[in-house]
Amino acid sequence: MTVAGVWMELEDEPGDRGLVLRRLHPDSLHDLHVALDLESRRRQLVFRRPWRPADTLPQFPVTQAIACRSRLQTGGQRMNIVVELVDPALGDVFTPLVEDLAGRIAATRDAAAATAELASGLARWQDLFEQLGRDGLSVLARRGLAGELIVLQTDVLPHVAPETAIDAWTGPLKANQDFQRPAVAVEVKVTTGQNPQGFIVANERELDPTGTGTLVVAHLSLDERLGGTGSSVNDLVDELRGRLAGHPFALAAFNAKLARVGYLDMHRDKYPEPHYEPRALKHLRVRDDFPRITETDLREGVGAVRYTVSLAACEGYEVDACDVHKLIAQEDA
Repeated sequence: MTVAGVWMELEDEPGDRGLVLRRLHPDSLHDLHVALDLESRRRQLVFRRPWRPADTLPQFPVTQAIACRSRLQTGGQRMNIVVELVDPALGDVFTPLVEDLAGRIAATRDAAAATAELASGLARWQDLFEQLGRDGLSVLARRGLAGELIVLQTDVLPHVAPETAIDAWTGPLKANQDFQRPAVAVEVKVTTGQNPQGFIVANERELDPTGTGTLVVAHLSLDERLGGTGSSVNDLVDELRGRLAGHPFALAAFNAKLARVGYLDMHRDKYPEPHYEPRALKHLRVRDDFPRITETDLREGVGAVRYTVSLAACEGYEVDACDVHKLIAQEDA
C-alpha cells in the first residue's frame, strides 16, 4: 500500500487522542513509521533510533510547512525523531517527501547514517516547501515537463529497469542535463509551432559534454493545442504511474521528482489542457563543431549565458534512436 493509502486508513481510526502508526520498510534495520496525531490530525514520519550518551543529532532544517523535533524516550536508550506536516494543504508534497526520505533511510547501514540521510534529505526538500506556488505550473513549465515525460516513456523506460529509469531522470534535480546514465546524458529540447527555427539553451553547461560520455540533445517537436488527440500533462503522469504500479520504489521516486518540479495532485484540475501530440523526436549528438557555447568559450567574468541554437545548423549531427537506446542501456561508461 502507498503512503497516501496508509494515511487514509489512519484517518479512519476511531478516537480523538493519541498517535496511530504504521510500520514502513519492515525488512529494514530501522524503525520507521508513518503516523497520524489524532488530536491535531497532523501527518508524521517517525524514526525511532538507538541512542547512547555520546550520540549527537545534526541540525534539521525547518520550514513554515513542516516541523522536525526529537525526544528521548523513557530510559534514555532510544530517540524519537518526528517530521510533521504543519500545513495540511501541502499533503500532496509531504507524501512524496516521506516516501523519498523513508526509502533512503531504510537503505542506510546504521542509525548515524540514517539520521544524517534524514537531515540531508530534508534540506533537499526545503527549497520546494519554501518556494512552492499555490497556482501550479505555468504553460511553459507544463510544456517542458511534458517533453521530459515523453522522452522518459519512449527513450528510457523501455531500455532499463524502472528504478534505474527514474533514477536517470535528473531534470527535476536541476542537473545540467535532463537524463544521465553512465555512458550518455540526454538534454530534452521541446519546440512547438509549424516550423520551429531553433531551441533555447539555458546556460553554458547544458551542451558541455565534460564528464557525460556521449551527450545527446533529444529534440521533440510537439503539436500543442486545446483539445485534440494528444495527451495532457495529467495523462502523461497517469500513464507513467500505471507503468510503474508494480514497482513501488520506482513509483515513489517518480512521485517525489514530480513534486520537485512543482507537479502536485492538488493542482490536477488546472492541467486538463493543453494537449501534446509528438510530431517528431530527433536525437542530435553534441560533438566537434556542434553549435553551442561552453564555459571555455567565455571571457572571464561572463556567465549564465542563454542562447538559441539553429535547427538548420544541427542537421549533420542526427543519430539513430537505436544507438541512443543502446547507450542508455549500457551500465558503464
